[in-house]
Formats: sequence, C-alpha cells, structure tokens
Amino acid sequence: MKRFGSLMVALALVATLGLASACQRTVEVQTGTRIVDSQGRVISEDIKTLRVPPESAGAYRINTIVQDDSSNSQLASLYAEAQSAIASGNLDEAAKKLAEVIAISPSYRSAKTQADAIKAGKKVKADPKPPTPTKPSTTPTSTKPTNQLGSDSTALQVWTPDRLSGFSPVKLSFDTLSASREYIPGSGNPANTFVIVAEQFRSPADAKAALDYNIKQRYPNSSSTFSSHGHVVYFGTDGSRFAALGFTQGAVMVALEASPDSGSPAAMKSVLVKALGQLP
Repeated sequence: MKRFGSLMVALALVATLGLASACQRTVEVQTGTRIVDSQGRVISEDIKTLRVPPESAGAYRINTIVQDDSSNSQLASLYAEAQSAIASGNLDEAAKKLAEVIAISPSYRSAKTQADAIKAGKKVKADPKPPTPTKPSTTPTSTKPTNQLGSDSTALQVWTPDRLSGFSPVKLSFDTLSASREYIPGSGNPANTFVIVAEQFRSPADAKAALDYNIKQRYPNSSSTFSSHGHVVYFGTDGSRFAALGFTQGAVMVALEASPDSGSPAAMKSVLVKALGQLP
C-alpha cells in the first residue's frame, strides 16, 4: 500500500497475552494495516488477531500509515457533512451522507457504526471533532519530526525498558517514530497482559491530540487525571477488559495498557502507576 503524508504513526496497542492451554503460554497479537489522519484519528483499518508463542510476538505488528487529509478530501467532506447533520438532528440527511462514505470506504472512521445505529433507530452521536477537508498545498512541507528526545525510534526506546519489575519483556517492536514492547506478567502479578507504546509526533499539540483521541476517548470509564512521577497522567478503562494510562512529554505520547487476570480493569491502576515509576 502506498504510504501517504508524513511518517508520523498513531497509537497501536497491539498485543494481548493469554493461555492457549494449561501448559503453553501464548501471546495474542494484532497484525495488519491502520490508516490515520494527521491528528491520529483512524480512517480505516484491516487488522487480524493471532495467537503465537511469546518469542515470536516481535515479528507481528500493526503498520500505521498517516494519510494526508488533502488526499482524502472527498471522504472527509462527506463525513464532515454527515456529522453536521447528526449534530443538527437531521438523521435522514446523515444516513444519506454516511451511505456515500461507506460506498467509497466501508471502514471509514465511524461511518458504518453510525449508519447502522440510525437504521436501527438507536441514539447516535456525532464525532466530537469531525474531520475538516483541506485543499492540496503546492508548497513543499517538511516531514522531519520535532523530536525532543531524538530524531529516531532509538530515543523512544527509553520508554520501553529491557527491565521492568514484575514483568519479563518480549522483543521490542519499532519503526521510524514509534516503539512498543509487550511484557509477560510474572508470578503473582495481577495483570494478564501489559504493553507500553511510545509515539513521536510533530509537535506537543499533536501528541496531546493523540492522547485525547487514542486514550481518553477509548478508555473513558473510571477515569482520573493526576500527577505521578513528574507527569500529568490520564487513567481510564474500556469498562470491560482493558485499562490504560497515558501522558505526553513534549512531542512524545506514552501509553501503558494492561488487563487483569480477573475482576475489574480499574484494579490495574496501581499496576500501571507502579510501572510508570520505573520509566524516565
């Protein structure tokens, strides 16, 4: 697939651990392609979940492609019109615009989910920040990141350490502007899965926008914001299985995700905070 726009990548919390049997531990990984816009909002994705041995987990990853808004102006325009129609209560017009979006790209953003909700007579909300189409620019722009920690993923690896108390690390995965590592919880650890992801963005504002979209919106339950180990940290859960903790430092966003062996994911807050204390 052709790569569009800058090399900035969006968050991919890609790995979940489990037991395939009583005697063999496996890793549930996700692999495939996700297309996002310049703010880290998902445009479309084709991702599969597989179970593999822990030592093979590093070979699987989600390839995230940042697509210029200008190259997707038709979809962006239709989708933005649909969101405006939803916000104003004109669901017939919204359904029409969403149908046009789905005809072009069935997995575009929340188009299918919203269209299905309208068809079923359910309550539907407009995206809080619908995309705004932009005109193609004739002025070349630089895609060089403003990385306050360095110019490549090597610097980001400080957020995915080789040693983390209570966990055994799996092979590090990284590309130009991201680094992620899955950790296997040790004996007695209440977590069943644990992963850390660090993403480099073009500016602190972009990093904060990604935190809002990828963490705050996806983990809205049992949420809180607090200061810990020198960071202003957001914590939340998906309400069923996963908990996440996220913060930004300059143009870098860091996210930690975990799920419990049993019980509420809100119980993972202390595990995540303890792990955070071992990061820079």
